[in-house]
Amino acid sequence: MTVITRTVNTIIENAYKLIGLYSEDRALEQSRTTEGLYLLNALLDHYASNDKRIAYNSLLSFNLVIGQTTYSFSKKVGASVDSNRIVDLKYIILEDDDKNYPVNIQPDQFYFNNIRKTNVINRPIDAYFQNDIDESRIIFFTKPAKAYPITLKAKFVIDAVELSQPLDEVPAYMHLFLGYALGRILHDHYPGSVWTSTQEAQYQEMLANIINAADTSLESFSGIALTHYNRGISREDFLSA
Repeated sequence: MTVITRTVNTIIENAYKLIGLYSEDRALEQSRTTEGLYLLNALLDHYASNDKRIAYNSLLSFNLVIGQTTYSFSKKVGASVDSNRIVDLKYIILEDDDKNYPVNIQPDQFYFNNIRKTNVINRPIDAYFQNDIDESRIIFFTKPAKAYPITLKAKFVIDAVELSQPLDEVPAYMHLFLGYALGRILHDHYPGSVWTSTQEAQYQEMLANIINAADTSLESFSGIALTHYNRGISREDFLSA
């Protein structure tokens, strides 16, 4: 079985291929690659500005740092964990002495309205999730006594991308959709390009599937078409400025 690596480059190449301006027997011009990257990020920013982000559910593993309570998650330089931003934290599992311990994710009221010591060094049992505009944070209530392995499940969003950035964690269906969405925009920039009624129908079908997708359909291991679940979001709302 051939393994297809999903990257930002492949989204851009697929977009140009859809409109008839790229073939695999020759390299894509640098100027078009740069333009594709710019428009793809503009597209993601457009979705984000309307609170309709490209999201997926996935597992993430990392180790705690002894004595460090706060961990940031983003693609920004200096983030504690290099990952896409978390918008919904589902669970945290901590491993210690061959045992798995669930970490309680506490709400705002618990975090802000309770007195707690800040210099306790132990195995964390509680954490608080904080989501900001450009990064998310998990704050453990006690300082880790060890470099505990952590596995969490969360909903991640793609805020911005860089050229050659791997996107293996992003479901294949959404990777395909971004190629169509970008190709549709590029078609408006290149009068000699091609965008058929069949491609438009395929794009509209994928868009509807993503808008109406149940949360369980965002699993990163799912490469099949997303199932329908009406969340009350119209296609116009998803695309409106």
